[in-house]
Amino acid sequence: MSGIQDSVKPALLMDYLQQFDNGAKRFAKDLIKQISDLLKVDLTSDQELYLNLRSHCLAMFERLRNHHKIENPLLNQIKQNYSALFGIVVLGISELYVNQDLDLGSLPETEVGFLVIHFQASLEKNIKMKKIIIVCPEGVGFSRLIQNKINSTLPLVKVKKIVPYKDIERYNLAGIDFIVSTIQFKCTVPVIQVSGFLDEKDINRLNTFVIQHAKEQTPNLMINLIDKCCVFPQQNFQNKEQVIEFLTNSLLELDMINQNFIDSVKQREKVMSTEIGNGVAIPHGSSELVKVPKIEVITLSKPIIWGKGKVDIIFLLALKFENSLQNKNAINSLYYLVNSKKILQDLRNAKTKNELYSVLTINPIK
Repeated sequence: MSGIQDSVKPALLMDYLQQFDNGAKRFAKDLIKQISDLLKVDLTSDQELYLNLRSHCLAMFERLRNHHKIENPLLNQIKQNYSALFGIVVLGISELYVNQDLDLGSLPETEVGFLVIHFQASLEKNIKMKKIIIVCPEGVGFSRLIQNKINSTLPLVKVKKIVPYKDIERYNLAGIDFIVSTIQFKCTVPVIQVSGFLDEKDINRLNTFVIQHAKEQTPNLMINLIDKCCVFPQQNFQNKEQVIEFLTNSLLELDMINQNFIDSVKQREKVMSTEIGNGVAIPHGSSELVKVPKIEVITLSKPIIWGKGKVDIIFLLALKFENSLQNKNAINSLYYLVNSKKILQDLRNAKTKNELYSVLTINPIK
């Protein structure tokens, strides 16, 4: 990543960026708009995101044109922790590559990983924080220890108060999303039990709950784009080329795509791998070659190599993004679905078309 944004004030950074532009200005602005539309979260007013993204893209474009590679030691962690956002960014970049006719060659996933971090940082600023209280009968010492660890490891959680267990029945819980406690008890809001030292397992459990709580009532807007005839559980293929051929040909037989859509899917794979982490890939083709928008889903009995990772769940996206709220809403639902480890496991466990279709059309997504 270009380190300039880490050490220069925003005004000076803007002055610097105004002097040089290799296409990064338009790309950064359009990518933010694209990701905002797909996530249904307005990031277009985040000036810090715009400046940092534009600065990174300025350096990234030069690297791509000069065939220079950059290392990203955190790539595997990024794909594991933010696989859904990684996929959204891949989709956004893929559309811009076509719409802006960018002649940059293939885009390494190391670069995509850095872009994902910029968007994740912006999302954490824009997503509403969860308000909690801590209940710990062992005393204020343990309570403070838990509070300090939460403050340092869970940026989307705000500790409103430490409440003694004897006072919990009288405490006004209005506006409180959940309670963290070293003991389990009945309450009108969820209670998450943790150890007094709040170890790594506790942190992971809290983080999972926060994510699930944030999307608890997320409607599944993919339902109208998934047909039972377009889901294929427990298939056996040796490589991604076979999977792409199988899925695209099935859409072609149903007259849902033009013949050239197949080539556009393969071409986009050459530009950028659509493997997004956690065993998931989201191949997709050109919007203008889609006759009837559809999402196909296939699960594999054994994972296959896809780019630099292994996948066993593939979503083939044949969507129209131009002025299509339905298609953008579907991508938003896909984002939340891929974020759910439980749903991904349910997809892997599905043995029949009915089972797979039932998991994919769950509503709301939990």
